[in-house]
Amino acid sequence: MSRKEGLSVEEVPPGPLPKWVLDHAVNQAKLSLTKSENSKILFIHPNQASRSEVLDTLSGSVPVFDRSAHHTIHSLARVIGEDLRIKRPIEVDPVLDESIHMLAIRAAETLRFPILHPDNKRKWHRGKTEAIRGLHNALLSEDLLHSWDGAHEALEFKKILEESSKPLGGLHPDLFILEVIEQLENENQDTPFTLEGMDGILMLDHDPTLPNLELRFIRSLLRYVPIHQLSHTGSYRLGEHGLQIEDIFPVDKKEELPSWIPVHTPSSTRPSPKPHEIPIRLERQTVDTVAQLMKKKREHDPYASIIIIDPSWAKREHVWNRCVSSIRSMIDPNIESNPKNPILTSLISDMTIAIGSRGFSLEKTRELGKRGIVFELFETPAHPKDPEIIPIFHPDLLEASAIKNHIVGGQGSLVEWLKSLSTTSDDDRDSLRREQTQWWMLIVASNLSPLLSKEDRESLRNPIFTRGCMSGVDLPLPSQSSNANDWLGRYLQIIEARGLSHDSGAFANDSQEAVEYVTRRMRKFEMMTRSLDFEITTSGEKWVERTQRILSGFKRKNSNVRDPNIRIMTPKQALGCTADLVLLTHLSTEWSMQVKKPPYLSEQERLMLGISSPDNEIKSARHSMQHLLNAAPEVYVIHATKDDLAHPSFILDEWLSQRPDHDPKYLETKSEPHGPRDRLISDGRRILTGEPASRKPLSGFGPLLKLNLDLVNDIASRSPTIPDSDGFLPDSSVPWVTTPPIKDIANPTSKAKRNPPRTNGRWPVIGARNTKFVSATVDPRPIQGWKTDIRQRESRQGHTGIRMNRKKWSPYRLNNWLECPRKGWLTNKQNLSEDERTSQDLDSRTYGNILHGIHHDVMFETLGLKEGEECTLNDLHSRKKSIKSSKHNQDEVMMIALTSLSKRAPWLTRSNATCTQKLWMLTGMNTDEWETWLANPKPVKPNGRVGSMIDAEMRTDGSAPIAIEWALSKNSPKIEIEIPNELVENHRRIMPFTATGVIDRVDLVPFDEQGEKWHDDEGSNQVAPLRLFGSGWKPRRMVIIRDLKSREDFEKPRDRHEKALFGELQLALYSRAWELSHPGDLVVGAGITTLGFDSNHYIEASGLAPSWVLEGGFGEATTLTCDMFRFADEGPDTKSDHFRAWLTHRMTVASSVVHNANLGFYNPTPDPSICRYCKVSSVCDQGKYGGQSA
Repeated sequence: MSRKEGLSVEEVPPGPLPKWVLDHAVNQAKLSLTKSENSKILFIHPNQASRSEVLDTLSGSVPVFDRSAHHTIHSLARVIGEDLRIKRPIEVDPVLDESIHMLAIRAAETLRFPILHPDNKRKWHRGKTEAIRGLHNALLSEDLLHSWDGAHEALEFKKILEESSKPLGGLHPDLFILEVIEQLENENQDTPFTLEGMDGILMLDHDPTLPNLELRFIRSLLRYVPIHQLSHTGSYRLGEHGLQIEDIFPVDKKEELPSWIPVHTPSSTRPSPKPHEIPIRLERQTVDTVAQLMKKKREHDPYASIIIIDPSWAKREHVWNRCVSSIRSMIDPNIESNPKNPILTSLISDMTIAIGSRGFSLEKTRELGKRGIVFELFETPAHPKDPEIIPIFHPDLLEASAIKNHIVGGQGSLVEWLKSLSTTSDDDRDSLRREQTQWWMLIVASNLSPLLSKEDRESLRNPIFTRGCMSGVDLPLPSQSSNANDWLGRYLQIIEARGLSHDSGAFANDSQEAVEYVTRRMRKFEMMTRSLDFEITTSGEKWVERTQRILSGFKRKNSNVRDPNIRIMTPKQALGCTADLVLLTHLSTEWSMQVKKPPYLSEQERLMLGISSPDNEIKSARHSMQHLLNAAPEVYVIHATKDDLAHPSFILDEWLSQRPDHDPKYLETKSEPHGPRDRLISDGRRILTGEPASRKPLSGFGPLLKLNLDLVNDIASRSPTIPDSDGFLPDSSVPWVTTPPIKDIANPTSKAKRNPPRTNGRWPVIGARNTKFVSATVDPRPIQGWKTDIRQRESRQGHTGIRMNRKKWSPYRLNNWLECPRKGWLTNKQNLSEDERTSQDLDSRTYGNILHGIHHDVMFETLGLKEGEECTLNDLHSRKKSIKSSKHNQDEVMMIALTSLSKRAPWLTRSNATCTQKLWMLTGMNTDEWETWLANPKPVKPNGRVGSMIDAEMRTDGSAPIAIEWALSKNSPKIEIEIPNELVENHRRIMPFTATGVIDRVDLVPFDEQGEKWHDDEGSNQVAPLRLFGSGWKPRRMVIIRDLKSREDFEKPRDRHEKALFGELQLALYSRAWELSHPGDLVVGAGITTLGFDSNHYIEASGLAPSWVLEGGFGEATTLTCDMFRFADEGPDTKSDHFRAWLTHRMTVASSVVHNANLGFYNPTPDPSICRYCKVSSVCDQGKYGGQSA
């Protein structure tokens, strides 16, 4: 019998299977276990989903029947292969892929790919293996592997697939169906057992783009049994018709039907589906819309079958699961999931810590330390000098080292870790902890040595790195094998032991599962390498990368109960499937019509060979769409109409343009709760609208969590802004201010010029705004929030009553509490913060510390100053007063600065982009020039940021530096800040405190313009009063307090100086602390020194400062406080010093902060400029309010 004689075609309407097909399938199933006179038909379904659906339907009528009559093309090929005694198809896993790649490397070395790889000295990369595999599969699937002259490389790859399969005793799956076809086409081949007794094959509708190799398989079956093919009505050219085995006319009369097909009248009438169109505004509303439709359907029919179509459902698996589980009577759909094994994930993370651009980064090293398995691999030896010293992981020291030494991960990072930890600590208190961390790092690196590169292993033998930074003795390391496989075996032993000793059954199961999985994979790979005679490395990075690939692809069996009546599939997966309700979703450009192009083939070659035709995906999509529109009594097409990120796909656009007059069904989309969390949120929304919740709250305070945030937002929106007649906020409105206007506080001077608060009738004042102006604000912080009668709400808002008794306060701690009391409570009291994370860019703190250190080193070298020590008057007379007047010229000072830089930032010699750019910024040199200078240090012209800093020092020759890094407790162990009551503003409550901290720099100011008189013997020996006007007090010395600030942002230096004066407390606190610890000294100026592209000294000058201080030799003088401050008991016509009033006000603010903190007021004051950089914003429920406008 010829092929066409044994083949017949019948057109059927798209949608459900014809009734006669199902009737015969049921009858055949009923009689499948007994002899029957009816025709015995073998059914070929388009995919496994449609096959399962039919089998489920049959099992409803016939509980037990022979299922071997129902197949897909691939399952039929498999059983026929067994009949023909063809080797079974082997499992494709990473072990097989790795073996294939290694065989491809061997083939490339022997020039078996002369076109793709003509030079066997060049490396064969993994990408080439994947590319040649793609070419092979493309040619094979279209049955062109042996018929195209250009397939030489693909044929060689076929030999590699055959060779890789031999050790496993099977056949590679890519070659299996071809082997079956060749056997079936053998003229001497008998009928396979599976086809014996079959009257014919009924091939149901298939995708029109079925590969030619599978078509050849179907045609090869015609030699043994006839085939009756069902295809959909419609255009074959457009893809609506579906697959066509041969181009023959379909039967249209029952007399033309094959005798073994049940008698029926062929009907090719095309149905007129009436799907419901549901337009939605945005595509993200799709899931909520689907939830409403499913809920409505299940309310009427609890057992209704539902199909959800989503072309990209895999990336929304979690969302769909939550959607389905939120509907009562529903359980999770039948979606494949691949949960990870946490133990296996930990193993791979530990194993690959040295691999890649983030190898031995801070984040990876910290996680390794927390897991602790690597450290426990081998027994730790005792310390040779002090048995009490043991290796301990201190994450804070690791973070500090990473930031200081710019360790961001990648090649050479282990050496940088060992180098940084082997240096002695600047703080003796950290010496012990530093050596503990150093030893821990050495042991971890030693335990990982079989996995490390040759350079990293050699660093472990460097005596400089292995010598204890405190004890000075060589730290012993565990001994172990150099074989990485032995290392892996030891790691698995630790995992197994932990699992057996753990209380959690889930942990024990995960451990056992991971051990079995790794052991099975490694044994298989070892067997493959022996059989194929591979020489493989057993240590180093190549072993790690290979083992990581071998252990990938873990799949855990899912034991969750599934709902058989709900399926989520792609359009192609749903071909042949039907349901009571079909929901078509996400038919946007996510449903890609792009054809996959096989590698190494030009467009001309693809067209000549008929591979990857441009319209294949469109034909397939159109065919699937035609079926889905008829696959259920109710079909809904849900699509977005106003979403610029979700344009309709080609098929959806085509359907929308061709549909008849329609009446789109608009649904009011309501967000349905998708799980317990969403259910709680939904209940909160119901409560807000006056509706009862679906269940009682877990606690009586629970609903207030949502209400509290809304209340905070409402209170903030009601913060008063309308001015009084004087242009400032009325006194009656001040208690209602809930959040401080940070920007208005930090930069008020431009506003103060128009309406100076100092000369206003009342003081202090808070700025207000109208359509014409915004007035300046005198810092009203700390601000206490409104109080309600709800105790639980107030405790969450910081009115805790939890008292502290802190006496010592540093500027850093005070600023934290000043910016936001909750921030101060969480960071300083509770010690909460997010883990440090490194980036390729230089950390701003490291950059600042470098510039600070260079500045100090220059001062020490040129002026003979010592860190933390104050220069006496005798010392001042015996040395030069400034760098400009010293014996060093600019070029020599630059050499001193560069020498300091080389010691503080040795990593600048690295060749990465960050180091190259920072080196140029700091010095104006490139890497080659820097290395040349390091080899022969000599004076050079000032350049870069360092040169800018030296230029600023050369311009500042009027004052004499007398102290660098001076601790407030140096002379007096207790500097107590206390403000007289008459100088305290009426609304404030204050508390004395002890000031701590370190002043960056203190300069002495001369009493004469020539700079010869630095001390006035007639001055007072008493501490300077806060208000000098009218006191008769005279200073013995005059000083300037400077605070160094490095800057690389876009903030203007003068604005940074203004912020330090009005928004921070550091300058004022240091100024008053110096006066308290130095009776007779008067601070006549304070300001910041900006270190950066345009370094400069700024001074906010007191009215008591000599006139020559304003002339430039002391820095750029400002009088920003002159329009802002007066003493609390003075009127608008005061003659007192504005600088002393500013100093008093800032100390009053600091004392008020201390008072509120110690009394338990920890209320949040969210603000964009604060919340953006807050370390605890992730745990603060009001961080989003502060960060919203950031």
